[in-house]
Amino acid sequence: MEVSRTVGAAIVGALALPVDVHTPAFTIGVEIGFEHAFVFGEIVQGPGGLPVGVTGRIELLLSGGIDSPVAGWLMLKRAWRTNSGYPR
Repeated sequence: MEVSRTVGAAIVGALALPVDVHTPAFTIGVEIGFEHAFVFGEIVQGPGGLPVGVTGRIELLLSGGIDSPVAGWLMLKRAWRTNSGYPR
């Protein structure tokens, strides 16, 4: 609640926008970490899984079948980064 009050007061002070908590025109999100805080105004849906870069790197070997690309996709969803450079 304290973060909500502080962020709301900063928005009102900087932009002179009214705050309506019952029927808001838009919502601002705040994620607070140990070293940084992230403020965002939009959530974009992705395929799910963990954020990229929170796990290690892997080598993905592709064969002619469907199993290896599916396994690679599932590993990417678990935030593993491949040595092929995707995603960067």
